[in-house]
Amino acid sequence: MSPSAMPTIDPKKPGRPRKLTRDRIVRAAIEVLEFEGFGALTMRALAQRLGVNHATLYNYVGHIEDIENEALQTLTARVPIPSADRPEPLRQQLIEHLLAVRELQLQHPHMVHAPVGSPAWRTNMKITDQVLRALTADGRNLVEAAIAYNVLVSFMATSAERARSTPLPKDTPYFEVERQAILALPKRDSALIRKPLEQPVTAVAQLASHTAVLNLLFDRLLPGLK
Repeated sequence: MSPSAMPTIDPKKPGRPRKLTRDRIVRAAIEVLEFEGFGALTMRALAQRLGVNHATLYNYVGHIEDIENEALQTLTARVPIPSADRPEPLRQQLIEHLLAVRELQLQHPHMVHAPVGSPAWRTNMKITDQVLRALTADGRNLVEAAIAYNVLVSFMATSAERARSTPLPKDTPYFEVERQAILALPKRDSALIRKPLEQPVTAVAQLASHTAVLNLLFDRLLPGLK
């Protein structure tokens, strides 16, 4: 959707406050990020979203990066960060964290793979550092923890991308749509990948979920994680 196609806030519309507030500006910035992506947030785009002249916006905003950072803080506040100081098991914390990352990626597809050096990238690096501190608090190897976390985040990002491109019907077992699609491929093109899928769907597969898959990945990537 182009910026001109986005609904704008008309400051003259009855019931709308005329005065710009920081919260209102940040909310508008989040909407620009959601509609247009992380490279589209400019003073002009933000002013258009708010329904004001961009010159007026400079009375409230010194630098667009300040607003982008505040918008990112608001978005990532929805993502719980694992910590060795919290009483919950680290495995449970990491599952909650990764599921929240997936939800964030569903709404903001470019968040996880933001351009290097961008505010979103710096935010990702800060979160990654905090997660790695939690994962290595018990002496776990830092390189192994970093590789494992990168794989887990990439898995959730891919899951979000697939959910956007192929929405699953309600109550459809996890992976079932892809399983059926693979089985529908010509056998000459899928001889090996289809073999384990030709077996009857087990109870485990029927009940599979993101949490179940994450637990399997934890057992292989982060052995001993409690």
